[in-house]
Amino acid sequence: MTTLQPFFDQLNLYLSGQATGGFDARMLLIGAFALVGGGLLSVFGAKLARGGLTVALALGGMTIGAEYGARLGLPGPVAAILAGAMLGTIGFLTFRLWAGVLTGLVACGVAISVFGYREVAPHAADFQPLPVQAMTVQAGVESGADAVVTPSGELIPPAPREWMQQFWAYVRSQNASLTSDAEPIIAAALLVGLFLGVLAVRAMLILSTSLLGTSLIFGGAITLLGQVFPTSLSAMERSPGAVGMALGGFLVSSLILQALLTRKRPEGEAERSK
Repeated sequence: MTTLQPFFDQLNLYLSGQATGGFDARMLLIGAFALVGGGLLSVFGAKLARGGLTVALALGGMTIGAEYGARLGLPGPVAAILAGAMLGTIGFLTFRLWAGVLTGLVACGVAISVFGYREVAPHAADFQPLPVQAMTVQAGVESGADAVVTPSGELIPPAPREWMQQFWAYVRSQNASLTSDAEPIIAAALLVGLFLGVLAVRAMLILSTSLLGTSLIFGGAITLLGQVFPTSLSAMERSPGAVGMALGGFLVSSLILQALLTRKRPEGEAERSK
């Protein structure tokens, strides 16, 4: 926990800053969507993956067909139906490949997290951020950066973002080969995840959607707590073991529940139910 403490402090500062002067409707909406989406993924992610992919690609195809059908001399509804049917069919027939891609991306996320914890996070203990320098309002507008305007008219970048920028520059100065060291790890994780996802679709979908769902629920809960009860984040930092046990328990519950929901019924049982 000591290694990650500076990052939790910055997260707490960011969310508390968002809540200054009242609730941020955008952050509340993001947190709520993350909670709902994470819950659906944790329970029905693997079971509805194929249907969800097919519907998503079909809707995308309909949108593309309606947009470009007229340019090809086809009526909009006809082009939308044709494009939607084709993309939906492609998604349905290539589902195993998409499951591999999802597993590969999740494996990359895990690999990056582990690599960052081992190679990046330890530098936070020695990092001493420089004082934030004020910029002119015009410079801030031209840069397009989010910022807070002081009463004196100066534009100061948000502390957490500035802290992360300075910290990353510090890490790169300490280890110039950091990016090149991470590239083969990420490539290997993507390849292994893709292979396992194609080889064991059901098991890897259950694992991937459970990890994604748990992460979304954790992120959504942190976001909402930071907006509604900012002091609760500090309380969570003081008891990381309890938070870890709660996340681990939720992940295991998601894995078991999805395994049960996607279990193939025995032929005899299926016939008796008819």
